[in-house]
Amino acid sequence: MVYGITGNPTKESLWAPLSALVHRLHDDGLDYWIHEPLAAGLKERDLVDPALCRRHAVENIVAAGDLVLSFGGDGTLLRSAHLTGPNDTPCSASTSAAWASWPTSRSSTSTTPLMPWKRGGTG
Repeated sequence: MVYGITGNPTKESLWAPLSALVHRLHDDGLDYWIHEPLAAGLKERDLVDPALCRRHAVENIVAAGDLVLSFGGDGTLLRSAHLTGPNDTPCSASTSAAWASWPTSRSSTSTTPLMPWKRGGTG
């Protein structure tokens, strides 16, 4: 299994989890590729060894990975799914909005959000 990592480099919240993931994959000896814009961002922020970024950077993340891991918002998820769909490459996404709709209990029938959306001063 080769992991392909992509995401939205404009999301500041991306860099800490992305860095942790890259270190974990490297430490565990797993095969992975990092989409070029993310590799450049990790290198610029000094979060990952520059040589490691160069060695694992790739432009076509869909062709490089057996499973694409996508980090960002809903738009990033849709863009990643659009890119991976024609190749039948599975895509797993982590979006910042996903956490707000998790149920508060383990009951599969619960629809109560863990963190209700706050709009117009109401919660």
